[in-house]
Amino acid sequence: MRSALLICGLMAFSVLARAADPAPLELTAEQDHKLMLAQLGIKEIRQGANGRDPNAPNAANYDESKANPYPVLPDPLVFADGNPVKTARDWTRRRRPELIELFDREIYGRTPRRTPSVSWEVKSTKAETVGGNAVVVRKLIGHVDNSSYPAITVDIDLTLTTPRGAKGVPVIIEFLPVEWVARLPPQPIPTLRPLKPPPARKPACPPLPSSPSMSRSPARWSPPKNSTSSAPSKAMSAPSLSRFAPAA
Repeated sequence: MRSALLICGLMAFSVLARAADPAPLELTAEQDHKLMLAQLGIKEIRQGANGRDPNAPNAANYDESKANPYPVLPDPLVFADGNPVKTARDWTRRRRPELIELFDREIYGRTPRRTPSVSWEVKSTKAETVGGNAVVVRKLIGHVDNSSYPAITVDIDLTLTTPRGAKGVPVIIEFLPVEWVARLPPQPIPTLRPLKPPPARKPACPPLPSSPSMSRSPARWSPPKNSTSSAPSKAMSAPSLSRFAPAA
């Protein structure tokens, strides 16, 4: 009985606490930026490289000998204490977590322990051509779990483009504000190459020598008038056939 009353009391307290949640603040971009800096304890933002003043403390570097401050990267198969990785168990249990820690601390940043889940929904699917390649463009929307703070709703718009018919392909995620899309140059229209004409075919038999006295009619042939033979001699060469004319 006491446990049931305790559970009911906790549920009532959680409902009252949720009802007491303050409404989300309507801030401008500048106000939100200042609030974030204050929460993180950042007093000022580090200035980027100055490409105009070579004498500035943060002057841009154009010396290739100074372009790589870390010429020797850590060996992925050597532990942080200098011992080599010898087995797959060493890699899985020790070295791989060490490298993940390096990336989290030095490159990507750490993921919060309590990260809300995101449920994705496909809004549309369309077949398109990008850069002359057949692709499938899917418009997705991700609904972030706001159970911890229902006063706000967070949705993520995502465009997923993959080769048509491909399965299990790697994807590159790029964060691009909507207002930047209009600034992108249009995709070039692929040009079709003209088809080459088929090669000319050689005739199976060489043509007969042309003669004004020859006719295209398949009539019978007769010797010229100054010949007394009724048929050409077998010893006559092929070019001598041009002297024959069709019979009247």
